[in-house]
Amino acid sequence: MLVGLAATLFVVLGELFVKHLGSEEVQMRFDPIRVLEAVVTGVAFLGAGMIFVSRGKDRVKGLTTAASILVTSAIGLIVGLEYFLLAAGITVMIFLVLHVLGWLKDRLTKRAAAGNE
Repeated sequence: MLVGLAATLFVVLGELFVKHLGSEEVQMRFDPIRVLEAVVTGVAFLGAGMIFVSRGKDRVKGLTTAASILVTSAIGLIVGLEYFLLAAGITVMIFLVLHVLGWLKDRLTKRAAAGNE
């Protein structure tokens, strides 16, 4: 969910950059989309380092952390463009996703542990 949210934010950010910084009267001397590309590439590289696969256990750790880092970078770019309400709304959505899924995971883990006894 977080990766999908981040991808959506980066697309919206591209449009917001052009709308916010572009003008027909003033020629842009830089490509704002390249800013997005650089942030996404750098943060994705950082996030990839957070993901670990446990051999023999078929477990992957760090996926939520990597997705959280990615979506946080998108929020940072939105704040940089001064879209504070959008940033606050997305932040609330992230907290809800992480809280609800954490609660659901704990509940299912407890149920599975009780069923194995």
